[in-house]
Amino acid sequence: MKKNIIFLTIVYLFIAPVYAMSVHFPIPKFFKLHVVADEMNYNSVTMSISGFDTNKSATDILAFYTKEWDGEIKTSHYGEWIIYSHLKEGILYTVQFKENKLSITGFIALSNLPGVQSKKLKLLGDGFPMPKNTKVANDIRTNEAGRKSRMLLLTNSQSVNSNFEYYRRILSMQGWKIQYEEKSSKNRAGLVLAKNNSTLNVVILKDNKKSNIQAVRIDN
Repeated sequence: MKKNIIFLTIVYLFIAPVYAMSVHFPIPKFFKLHVVADEMNYNSVTMSISGFDTNKSATDILAFYTKEWDGEIKTSHYGEWIIYSHLKEGILYTVQFKENKLSITGFIALSNLPGVQSKKLKLLGDGFPMPKNTKVANDIRTNEAGRKSRMLLLTNSQSVNSNFEYYRRILSMQGWKIQYEEKSSKNRAGLVLAKNNSTLNVVILKDNKKSNIQAVRIDN
């Protein structure tokens, strides 16, 4: 039986950095908060993810934050997501959500605009095999109650087939057993692998003249 290959779409505003400094993020009483992950390392910055559910409307959320942020609020959209943001002292406060039939589901996030130290960025992708001249767009590691996962987004100028053959060969050499493979074509290819108590999904997609590689490892 074929297994599904995981496709990832990483939305940067989903994540909330944990700062040593004290930062007040106003939360309305009608938000039901929940922790999405106990611990996350996003491009070498330790973070936690906070999500929320509410039966109130987008108008109610906008009214609350417009008052809290003295009208200094920006509204934007990302697909089906509505984003309210506020910039103060180099910190970007973001409330991002989508409307369902009877409720709203979303995330709150803090982003430190100065960014990550360059020496830490050099470690992105460390330990994961990559073809020559591959760039790391994202390297996200999470720990949810002891269940660790790692999600990488890579890009290079090699063909889908070249990347597919590389990962098929190199991961097999590293002891990964192929559970399912989606044969390489001009536009996409993928692998589902397992080793000990770990699973690994690799998806390769054509993007103009480049290839995007999405890899998800889960350690149970």
